[in-house]
Amino acid sequence: MRRRTLAAIAVSTFFSFALTIAPLPEWLSSYRPDFVVLTIFFWLVSVPNWVGVGVAWACGMLLDTLHGSLLGQHALALTVFSFITLKFHLRIRVFTIWQELIALLLLLSVYHFLLFWSDGIGNQNVNYGWSHAAQLFASVAIWPVWVTILNTLARRSR
Repeated sequence: MRRRTLAAIAVSTFFSFALTIAPLPEWLSSYRPDFVVLTIFFWLVSVPNWVGVGVAWACGMLLDTLHGSLLGQHALALTVFSFITLKFHLRIRVFTIWQELIALLLLLSVYHFLLFWSDGIGNQNVNYGWSHAAQLFASVAIWPVWVTILNTLARRSR
C-alpha cells in the first residue's frame, strides 16, 4: 500500500514536470498552468506526512533547472507555498471546490509574487504583464480537472 502511494506521487510529479516542459505554440505558452505547483498542492493536502516542504523545495530546484531561471527562485516560492498549505491543510481538506479554488488562487498569487519579487532582486529583465496573470488564472481554471485526475490516481493506489 505504501509503495503504491509513493509510486502514485512519483508518477504524478513526473507527469506534471513533463507537462511543464512540453512544447506549446507561442500564442498558448502564456496560458500554461503551473502543473507542478498544482500537483504539490494536491499531495500536500492529501498526504501531508509524505509530501512536505522538502519535496516542494526539491521540485522547485528542478523547476529552476528546467526553466533556466535564477537558482533557488522556484524553490523559495514553492517552499513558502507549501509551508502555508501545510499550515492550513486541515481546513483546505474540508473546503468545497469553490472555496478550494479561492484558496488556491490566493496561494498561487503568493507563489507568483515571490517569483516576481525574486526576479526583481536578481535584476532579471522579465516582463510580467498579461502572461503572468494568464498563467495564474489558467492554473485555477484547470484545477477541477487536475484534481479529478489526481484523485483517481490516488484512489487506485490505495
